[in-house]
Amino acid sequence: MIRLENLSINLKNSKTLISNINIFIPSGTLVSITGEPASGKTKLFKVFGLQEKAGSGNLYILGKNTNKLNRNEIAKLHNEISLIEENNDLINNLGVKDNIILPLISANKKKDEIEIAVQELISWLKIDKILVMETVNLSQYEKRIVQFARAIITRPRILLLDSFFINLDPDLQKKISYLLLALKKIGTTIITFSADINNSLLEYDECYKIKNLNLVKL
Repeated sequence: MIRLENLSINLKNSKTLISNINIFIPSGTLVSITGEPASGKTKLFKVFGLQEKAGSGNLYILGKNTNKLNRNEIAKLHNEISLIEENNDLINNLGVKDNIILPLISANKKKDEIEIAVQELISWLKIDKILVMETVNLSQYEKRIVQFARAIITRPRILLLDSFFINLDPDLQKKISYLLLALKKIGTTIITFSADINNSLLEYDECYKIKNLNLVKL
């Protein structure tokens, strides 16, 4: 679950992007957050993903007030969250498989656990051919698949996607949408951030829009 309590997000020049948000997102829900360019979507995405701090207010993730956690506790909580950023953030000097399993290595998973997780991904996403490629040689389509595979290999409790479905191949969009719904069924909270709701295959539990510095429920 995620709870925002009087949360505000500011730019470095103290300009307010989003002010005084109070919402509750239960576990296992699918939520859309939309807004115009420069409205604060990506900033909110990074706050939810513990990459940045809010200007004021409280952010509760999985029942914990992130303002009261030390560095080690934040790192542990971060392991429960997966992010897919709008821009390609893969590491080019690592192979595809190494990029995908990086979160499991960071979490000190055993080799046999990692291999089981990889085999599941091969079954779900049909990435056996991509898996042996060099990351630098991937097409944009293939990079999106690898980003998604890396995000879900840990079976995160919270999955955040920033402008993920823009210009996505229809077949891949369908495949990923079904996987998102499967993750939702096992309790993953999924939040998509975009300019508009651009995936008709997903039935969102809640939809919000950033408007006039507020997060408005649609």
